[in-house]
Amino acid sequence: MLKPIRKTLSGQIEYWDTERKLVVIGGSDLASNIINIESDISLEELNANQLRSFAEQNGIDIPGNMKKEETIRSYIIEKLKTAVDSE
Repeated sequence: MLKPIRKTLSGQIEYWDTERKLVVIGGSDLASNIINIESDISLEELNANQLRSFAEQNGIDIPGNMKKEETIRSYIIEKLKTAVDSE
């Protein structure tokens, strides 16, 4: 699992890899492994209802037309990444 730890002056995000115990400098392919810093929850293990609950707890509004787990998961990851980028 990758946890975002800081954003550099050049705009790159550095992540802590909890499995390999090392710092990884961000890339676009890493977005699917990002987890929420406060929660330590793996989004891959959650069903649609749990994903909606997770989103609500983190202030993310899920549009009503999103029904599939993968669609909701992708939307949450996108919103979390946007939140990290804006910090």
